[in-house]
Amino acid sequence: MSELPDIDVFSANLNSIFAGKKVVKVKVVNGNKLKDKPQDIITNVQGKTLKSIYRSGKEMRFEFKDGSLLGMHLMLTGDVFVFDKENDHNSTIIEFHFNNGKGLALTDRMKNANVKLKPEDKDAVEALDKRPTGKTQSTIFYFTK
Repeated sequence: MSELPDIDVFSANLNSIFAGKKVVKVKVVNGNKLKDKPQDIITNVQGKTLKSIYRSGKEMRFEFKDGSLLGMHLMLTGDVFVFDKENDHNSTIIEFHFNNGKGLALTDRMKNANVKLKPEDKDAVEALDKRPTGKTQSTIFYFTK
């Protein structure tokens, strides 16, 4: 299972490859467990320019220049792969082809990883945020012998 720091690094690396690029094709290979209808995902993503990829909670978020948002969750066994022109990775759930000739494939041998249109942020403390949020109280522990 990918941990939060992993998702941060994945997001940053993918952002450096795909930010500013246009999605020219979306192919849903296995959409059985997707949160949205495959055609809705294709309609809402294909032809749009990616603004940025970032982490929110346990998801990677794909923000497009028109303000639309796609969430990608790797679950326990999901992976993302960057490919050139053609995807040859097994267990692909969905693939995105960009105008730079590269693509991104979401794979999962257990078929649980997913993408979701219009994901919402949860009202929770951000685990990697070192700033005090005001949402939790500090606890002081006193240890005695």
